[in-house]
Parts: sequence; C-alpha cells; structure tokens
Amino acid sequence: MTASIWRASARHGGTAVLLLALLVAIGRLQLMLASAHQGIDFTDEGYYLVWIANPWAYAESITQFGFFYHPLYAWLGEDVAKLRQANILITAGLAWIFVIVFFRATIAGDWPANAWRSWPMLALGVVFASAYPDLLKMWLPTPSYNTLALQSLLVAATGLLLMERRLSMLTAAGAMIVGAGGWLAFMAKPSTGGAIAVVALLYIWGSGKLRVGSLLLAAATSVGLLGVTAWWIDGSIAGFIGRLSASVELSRLLGVEQPLWRLFRLDGFWLQGRETLVFLLLTASVVYAVGVDPWDARALKARNGAIWLISALALSSLFLVLGWVTLDIGSGRYQGVLMFAPAAGASIAALLMWRTRWQGRFSRRHLSLVGLLVTLPHVYAFGTGNNYWQTGQSAGLFWLFGGMALLMAAMPAFLTWRVLLPVAVVSQWLSVVLLQGALSHPYRQPEALQAAVVPVVIGASKAQLLLSPAYGRYVNEITQVAEDAGFKPGTPMIDMTGHSPGTLYALGARSTGQAWLLGGYPGSDRSAKYVLGKVPCTEI
Repeated sequence: MTASIWRASARHGGTAVLLLALLVAIGRLQLMLASAHQGIDFTDEGYYLVWIANPWAYAESITQFGFFYHPLYAWLGEDVAKLRQANILITAGLAWIFVIVFFRATIAGDWPANAWRSWPMLALGVVFASAYPDLLKMWLPTPSYNTLALQSLLVAATGLLLMERRLSMLTAAGAMIVGAGGWLAFMAKPSTGGAIAVVALLYIWGSGKLRVGSLLLAAATSVGLLGVTAWWIDGSIAGFIGRLSASVELSRLLGVEQPLWRLFRLDGFWLQGRETLVFLLLTASVVYAVGVDPWDARALKARNGAIWLISALALSSLFLVLGWVTLDIGSGRYQGVLMFAPAAGASIAALLMWRTRWQGRFSRRHLSLVGLLVTLPHVYAFGTGNNYWQTGQSAGLFWLFGGMALLMAAMPAFLTWRVLLPVAVVSQWLSVVLLQGALSHPYRQPEALQAAVVPVVIGASKAQLLLSPAYGRYVNEITQVAEDAGFKPGTPMIDMTGHSPGTLYALGARSTGQAWLLGGYPGSDRSAKYVLGKVPCTEI
C-alpha cells in the first residue's frame, strides 16, 4: 500500500514538474521576445545592423550573414526589435527540432512505438530547447555570423541524426539537410563550414552510417546551394571568390590574420569560485535525481526526494523568469561552460546504471554521437582569434546532449521520460540564471536592460527601441545635430572613431567602404586606406 502511494506520488509529481518546466520555457521565451525591444550595443550589434541593412554596398566580406538576414529585415519593415524576435524564434525552433530528432534517434527500439513523439517527450523537447545558452552571456539578440553559425550546426546535426546506412527517403532527406547545414556554416564562417564537413564525415564513418550515395547527395546539395548563392551575391562564382580573397587581404592588412597552425588548438578555461560551486551542485543534483534506482520499490522514497529537488529548481526558475528573485553567480568569462554540469551529471548517472541494471544498447554508434556533439561547440568557434571555450559556450547545448547521448544508451527500455526530466530542469535553471545575468549586464551597455525605458526612433526606417537614459540622450542629440545640418538618410558617412558603426545606423547613414572600419588594430590605418581607396571619388 505504501509503495503504491509513493509510486503515484512520483508519477504525478513528475507530470506536475514537467508542466511547470514547460511554463518556465514559455515564460523565458516571452522574456527574451519582450527584451528584444530594449537596448543596443553600438559596436558589434551596430555592425550587424549596418551589414544586414545594405549588404551589397560592400565588396569584401568573409562572412555573408548580411545577405541571409537582409530579406527577413526588409520583410519586417526594417524593424530592429522584430528582427531580433525573429532571430530568437528561428534559433529556438531549430533547437526544438534538433532535440526531438535526437530523441527519435536515441530511444531504444523496444520502447513503446513512436515514444519520441508522445506529448511528454515533445514537452521535454521544448524545455531542453529553451536551455540553449546562445545570447545569454552577452545579450546580443540581433542576427549575426555567430547566430547563423549556431543555426547551421543545429541544421547539420539534425540531418546527421536522420541519416541511416540503409537507403530510404528519410536518409536522403537527412543527407540534403546536412548539405544545407554545411552550406549555411560556410556562409556564416568558412572555417566553421570546413570544420563541420570533416567532423560530419568522421561521425558518419564512426557510427556505421557511411554510404557513398548519401555523401554525394550531401556534397551536391552544399555545392549547388553555394553556386546559387555566389550568383545571387556577386553575379558569378569568380566574383564571389574575389569577394573572399579581398576579405583575406583586408584581414592581413588589419593584422588579425592567424597562421594556419594556430587554428588547431584547444585553449583552456577556468571557473570562478561561485561558478565552481554551482557546477558541482548542479552535477550532484542530476546524479542524485537520475541515478536513484527508479524501478526499485525500496528506492521510491529517495525517488520522491529527487522529485522534490527538481520541483524546487523548476519553481525557482519560474521566480527568476518572473523577476521575483535574482541570483548572481558572478561575471566570469566562461559561465556558458557550466552547461557541462548537467552533461556530466547525466554521464555519471549513466555509469551508475551500467553498474546496476544497464539494459541499454551501448555501441560505437553512441560513442560516435557523443564525440560529434561534444565537438560541435569547438566547430562553432573554429577559426576565431578568441578563446575557443569562451566562444564555443554559445553552442553549449551540444555539450549537454553529449551527456544525454550516454544516458539514452544506458536507460532500460521500461523507463520513461521522467528519468530525463531532472537533466532538463537543471539545464533550464542554469539557462534562466545566465539569461538574468545577461539582461542585468548587457554587452557594452551602461545599464541593466530593465533601465532601458526611453523610447527612441532609430535608423532610416524610424523604428523604435527602448534605450537607457544615457543612450537615449546620445541618439536624440546626434540625430538633432544631423537634422539641423541638413543631413538626409542614406547619405554616405565614414565612422572615424573605429568603434561605433551603430551610430551611423542610428542616423540612417550609409557606411562608406565597409560596414565597420575597425579601429584599434595594428593595421587599422592600412586597412582603411585599402577599403576607402576602392570607393568612388563621387561618394567620398
């Protein structure tokens, strides 16, 4: 009698926690969409907007994200807030699709038929998808080469999970999706495009999915899309190659070009005191909540304790999203690496199942999947001059699912979605905490985003954003000065500061030569001469 009561309590408690986590996921998405109306960074984000607004105005570009997002920008009436919201929804949607396809690919064959598309699994997909840490550390919601790179990896990973060794329509679709993902990655960052091609090939070979026809279809899709894009951007493949070559020369002049050998590095990272404590606590929470033997009647009370633990985390996530409580875990550069905590907890719990009642199907296919997923954040970062861990943490969702892949392999077939729930709740709690920190300390902005309450008309489209009082005064003053001097939107202008392309966007000016004439680099003057030397004298 007592055991049945504990079973019912755990069963209904798990459902209640799942519904609460789903509510948090929706609230978090709503918070991000609402925050898209607030704030602006005049450096990086200003560059993104200038580049998206008029990408065909610039002859050199190693990344083509401006061309991809320009149609969306134009369709949305050149409204910055709507563009940000669309970017958030696109990334969240692709993340959800990836998670559901991951469940489909990793659930054991003797689970109930189509278990991966049952309502609890679909809801879990929403919770996991809300845990992606992109944008969280440095609130930069405007589309960029980074968001395009992340979206491309979500597409490519989804396609790789769909591919199988046997010939089928689904395998063909997966191959084409992989090709499309590789093409998008190349358009975002050629270095990432090259890296994902190598990593995908290794995964296909290692997982036993290798089929020449599928590889040829993926390659043909990627090359075909690349050719169409080159024609669309520059009118010919030769013109597009010239664009890339000119951008390489510009990087050389600027002094930011890296030797080839330096691209292949691991780098290091470190967590601060509070961050280390959070990492250990979250890892232990996942190990306890997942590793407690849920099919043993003697462990039902302990399982109920795990339900209380994740219930408390889910409830605190809701309070954080609503702004009723705040939590400061520090301001370290590598907070996104904390996504390793639920991944580590899931991996340890999988090993505990191995030592007790492992009934999963662990094989080289699972090892290959783990290798693919934990490598993708470095694929995302590959080629950057910054620390790979610091950059790769924006794609930390893949780290999480590297650990999940081990857990899915270890789970006996008669377990249910409730075993996965603690991992979802812990990762969601972490993403909410990071989001709250990002909104409190937005990248290169003087105040918390909550202080951005001053309505300001910005850009040639006269769209409205809410800015902090200091930034609101700045934009209003420069706009008034420009209007008094007879300035007209679309007039060419050169940003002589080297670090404020967003000012030109705010005025509605057309940036001359490049979307951002970078200052502060050893070759800034040389690169400016190179770029401006190609601008017609009439424009100068």
